[in-house]
Amino acid sequence: SGSWYIFLVSHPIIPVQVSDCVIKRPTTVCHDAKLQQAQLARADLRRANLLRANLSGANLWHANLQDAILIETDLREANLLGANLAGADLRGVNLRDAKLSGANLTGADLRGVSLVGAKLDGTTQMDAKWRLVWEIINEGASGRDLRETDLHGAYLHGANLSKAILTGANLGEAILMDASLNGADLSEANLIGVDLRGADLRGANLMFAEYSAATKWPEAFEYQAAGTELVED
Repeated sequence: SGSWYIFLVSHPIIPVQVSDCVIKRPTTVCHDAKLQQAQLARADLRRANLLRANLSGANLWHANLQDAILIETDLREANLLGANLAGADLRGVNLRDAKLSGANLTGADLRGVSLVGAKLDGTTQMDAKWRLVWEIINEGASGRDLRETDLHGAYLHGANLSKAILTGANLGEAILMDASLNGADLSEANLIGVDLRGADLRGANLMFAEYSAATKWPEAFEYQAAGTELVED
């Protein structure tokens, strides 16, 4: 029911338990909780454990999620206008189509985070690396000079990086499934643990690019013949 959501906002100090969700200070535990469409405007969720919670479509307007654990949480279409996510662990979070104007994501861990369609603007605070990832996934980076750029752990599924200059770039553990990398210069790039399944690597320069046993290549792609170098774990 929606009644406890209102209770949470009105009485943030009193412990509340709903299924496996315990709302209290100093630590809220709501891992795996089903909180779709939850009304959590201005909620105090600092350091909360929201691991794998479903908050799709939730209203988190000006909510305080500083240092919260949000690993693999579903925040699709969530209203995060003005929310404080500074220092939060957002690894693997789905922020597709989320509203992030005025949100503070400085110091947040955004490895593996889907920013497809996320609504950012000049008032959104986030580290330069992740704003660049947002630009690449939403606006494309065909032909862009990204040499030696840190894109470690970036979610770039389906991104347009055709003919991009990625010489020496750090793409370790990035998700590049179905990405367009045709004609891209990936020489000396870090491809350790990268997921390239389904990616278009036609004409790409992979000379001296480093990969590991964990790197996933497109089916039938002859990466060894492309001049790549295996790095032992």
